[in-house]
Amino acid sequence: MTLFLSLYYNDLARNYLSGPIPKEWGSLTNIYKFALLGNRLTGPIPVEIANLTNLQIFELFNNQLSGTLPLEIGYLPKIQDLRLSSNKFSGEIPATFAKLTTLLDFRIEDSHFSGKIPDFIQNWKNIDTLIIQGSGLSGPIPSGISLLRNLTDLDLSYNNFSISQGSQICNAANVNLFSPSWARNDTGTTSCLRLQCPKPSTSLYINCGGKQATINGTRYDDDSDSPAPAKLYVSPTGNWASSTTGIFIESVNLGETYSPQNITKLTMVDAELYTNARVSPISLTYYGFCLANGAYLVNLHFAEIMFPNDKSYHSLGRRVFDIYIQGNLVQKDFNIAEEAGGVGKKVIKLFKDVDVTSNTLEIRLYWAGKGTQSLPDKSVYGPLISVYQSKNLLSYALKFERS
Repeated sequence: MTLFLSLYYNDLARNYLSGPIPKEWGSLTNIYKFALLGNRLTGPIPVEIANLTNLQIFELFNNQLSGTLPLEIGYLPKIQDLRLSSNKFSGEIPATFAKLTTLLDFRIEDSHFSGKIPDFIQNWKNIDTLIIQGSGLSGPIPSGISLLRNLTDLDLSYNNFSISQGSQICNAANVNLFSPSWARNDTGTTSCLRLQCPKPSTSLYINCGGKQATINGTRYDDDSDSPAPAKLYVSPTGNWASSTTGIFIESVNLGETYSPQNITKLTMVDAELYTNARVSPISLTYYGFCLANGAYLVNLHFAEIMFPNDKSYHSLGRRVFDIYIQGNLVQKDFNIAEEAGGVGKKVIKLFKDVDVTSNTLEIRLYWAGKGTQSLPDKSVYGPLISVYQSKNLLSYALKFERS
């Protein structure tokens, strides 16, 4: 025990540790850093942690911890980095956290907190990183945030930014003017698009993120164009387009991240459709144009291909996003691997009677700050899709009858 009492640095990150945080660790009064991220720790934070008066860095993100935050944490006199993201914490942020004036980095995204964003964050005059998207907290954003002059990193989701569009920027690189925000419930085209629809179509098949492929007599369109942080891609046929928005946090190889390739073992017979996928850090949208009006059957195919199936910390990643069709939320907090029964397995989400009234069908996948962001690697998160299908129900039924 004497040996442990002399510890100054405890890094147990990215292991396969489980169970609660031992309250006995509150006796390690010399320690200045605890790194426990990327494990399977459960239960609440023991109040004894508040005894660590020399603690400067406390990293608990990417675990399964729960409960409310101990108000005693607010009395840590030297804490600089407090990273609690991607856990199951609940309740309000304790008022005692107003005393954490030494904070430089505070992160609580992907949590289940309640209450408003506390006004006392204006006391954190030294802070440079404040990440609270998907935390469960509600607005408004405190006006005192303007007092945080050292703040350089702030990822507040669900905004609705607008831009004055004009023909002079229609061809600008990395400028996406086509309904980039989930809050704008419009499926019409912008002045940058000039679509002609001589004959409406009744179906659409896309191999998302992959090359053109023919499976069981059905041809899936090529979707291998290189995406970007803000890009609208219109297919060569002009009958569909895709829109990506957002920049992956701390991503180095952006192109590889937006167009991921499989790293696990695929078990489905039509694996060709799942080897590649399309992914985006915030919003990923597919638009079907020139469609005959009527009711449609929409099939969205998913397979988690970026997380391995092993006993390492890499397998602890969780991808969570929302699904919108025609501007309506049809599934919240969708987790591919969870619904498919594991990684490398496909799951098909079927939506019947999707109404098309203006010859346009919009499928939007939106990351709402949920899930992990750094497992197995940094910036592995956001909506991912492998295959898109839509069929006009009347035309499909007539074709079935004739056959």
